Amino acid sequence: MSAIDYLTPAYYKVLRMGVERDAETVAIYDVLILNADGKPLDRLSLTASLTAQEKAGLAAIFLRDKAVFEANTGLTEWQE
Repeated sequence: MSAIDYLTPAYYKVLRMGVERDAETVAIYDVLILNADGKPLDRLSLTASLTAQEKAGLAAIFLRDKAVFEANTGLTEWQE
């Protein structure tokens, strides 16, 4: 064991994964960097662009879940 192990990154832990739709649809990852003892050293926020196929898959999931939600609640989406 080194005297600086507590400063050396050894592991990571994914805290959050999500999708954000702003100008472009991107995947977002918040990652915690840990030392050998599992103590936090830093937090990173990473993004990745999605392919057209990935965007289409997400849209299909959203539309399916939206239809189920509307059928179960009787609510409709507000349109401006």
